[in-house]
Amino acid sequence: TMVVIKTASVETRSAFIRNMVKGENFFDVENNPEILFVSKRLDWTSANTAELRGDLTMRGATKPVTFHVSLKPIKAANLNQAEKVQVKATANLSRSEFGMTSLTSLISDEVQLCMTAEATKYEEIKARTENGKD
Repeated sequence: TMVVIKTASVETRSAFIRNMVKGENFFDVENNPEILFVSKRLDWTSANTAELRGDLTMRGATKPVTFHVSLKPIKAANLNQAEKVQVKATANLSRSEFGMTSLTSLISDEVQLCMTAEATKYEEIKARTENGKD
């Protein structure tokens, strides 16, 4: 799995904070237009939780990161639709490891990254055999 986030797409309620986060002290959008996560391993810890390990690249620095993943069913509008699930992945990291060392008196070094997606859950379909043939 590969996730690409366009740093210019980051939104906040406050224009002041949005400009600060996109500026050179944080994401530095002009010089670092993307955040990249490339997964290496997924380990299921229960039927609805997993740990997703991979490499996260921000501001030119690549570090190993573990996302804690949870699946939550989404109710379908009608019974004929495939089951949909919300996939939420969170990871704690030190922003200083990615070159974001400004404003440490105002903003904690430890921050949480969160990704949310909607997916369709499919069950495995097993081949039926008739007269010994697949």
